[in-house]
Amino acid sequence: MATCTNCGAIYSEERTRCPNCGSLPDMPADDSYGREYEYDSYAAREERTDRRDYAPLQRERSSDAEPAYVYSTPRDRVVMSVSSFLGAITLMSIPVIGFLIQIVWSLGATKSQNKRNLARAYLILTIIAALLSVAALITLYSILEPYINEFMALLEMM
Repeated sequence: MATCTNCGAIYSEERTRCPNCGSLPDMPADDSYGREYEYDSYAAREERTDRRDYAPLQRERSSDAEPAYVYSTPRDRVVMSVSSFLGAITLMSIPVIGFLIQIVWSLGATKSQNKRNLARAYLILTIIAALLSVAALITLYSILEPYINEFMALLEMM
């Protein structure tokens, strides 16, 4: 049997974590463990390339069976809500203003990576749709050109 150095619970040695607090067996009892994983900003997190994107932060110890560590998500990685997603799509659907918003958000004017990627995808789709529309108009004009010339000649005769 092993004793947890974090909360004092007794558990079997086959376990890799304490069933009461979730700490590792070799974790020290003081609060200093895990402090090196905390990040103040996205730039500070980027400096530590050997660490994961989601930094473990130490939670206050409690007597219930919650794990000792939780994972924080950087602000630019927070998932967009449905209302935020629909609002962004609605803004980008406005003909001229939406195109400008797509360009500005695609270049990084927003802090949300989800919104930036959405704007980039929407901008690519807008460009593809514009190119297909131009190709369709050119094809249609080349097919209908003889009929258009004949119709114009009839209008001139009148």
